[in-house]
Amino acid sequence: TSFADTLTQQGYKFFFQLPAAASKMGTAQFRYASEVAKANGSPLSNVAIVYANNAYGASQAESLKKQAEQSGTKVVLFEGYSPEITDANPIVAKIQASKADAVFSIAYVTDGVLLMRALKSAGSTVPMFGGTGGYVTPDFLKVLGPAVNGVFSVTTSNPDGYGAIGEAMGGLRAVIG
Repeated sequence: TSFADTLTQQGYKFFFQLPAAASKMGTAQFRYASEVAKANGSPLSNVAIVYANNAYGASQAESLKKQAEQSGTKVVLFEGYSPEITDANPIVAKIQASKADAVFSIAYVTDGVLLMRALKSAGSTVPMFGGTGGYVTPDFLKVLGPAVNGVFSVTTSNPDGYGAIGEAMGGLRAVIG
């Protein structure tokens, strides 16, 4: 279920990837954010992109950057970091210095939580557009509670829209989650 584009570009004779590739997620993430911003009377002009610097994060971040540039949106920060970070304050300092009007993040649960806590601690009210990963997990909400207000995200599927299959998956999630 990996998102990394590099997997699908290996030339394997048989390869099955269930979710969309990371580059497709980056495209969806930018389009969604653009629609939300425009609908709220604040089209995107300067954005920060911060991402877990691995195959998944880099693929999605590159796609985000390309979408932003093609739309005329300025990328004022493009910053990869180790997914094992223990302190997001240096990243937040760069986000704040960039004067971005929106932040795009590709993160797992732990680094996403650290990033959101650091942003809130710094008094940031800049909207966050997560790119699936940690932003769509129940643990993200459980740990942050109301601090998730202002966070938007895209994901690869919608179990709530699957009817009976979604109900079965929800039941399974309750057992294993």
